[in-house]
Amino acid sequence: MLDATTCALRAGGHMVVAAQTGARLLEMLGSVPPDVVVSDYRLAGSENGFDVITQVRAALGAALPAIVVTGDTHPELMRAMAERGICVAHKPLDAAALQDAIARLVSVRPIASDTGQGNAP
Repeated sequence: MLDATTCALRAGGHMVVAAQTGARLLEMLGSVPPDVVVSDYRLAGSENGFDVITQVRAALGAALPAIVVTGDTHPELMRAMAERGICVAHKPLDAAALQDAIARLVSVRPIASDTGQGNAP
């Protein structure tokens, strides 16, 4: 999933920082928040996409836009994501739909003017 999503996003013109865990992602990002966090819901071990988004938001900004990719449609999970402002992209993942979701999230986010640099999803 990670490799396929990374390739699709790069093909769409995005700069991508890809990591297997939330801790590794934070290490790679440093103090630079991404424009969007995109995470699969089911990850290795006990970590899930919600955990990753929570970690990144805690470290880099609570308003950080996020998308969870999942095949799960359980109403409680969908409600929990919606309550936390996390968009859900359902599997099978459609690359064009993911690109559209990212574009919508980024277009409503305030742009940081202090660096003049784009951030990575």
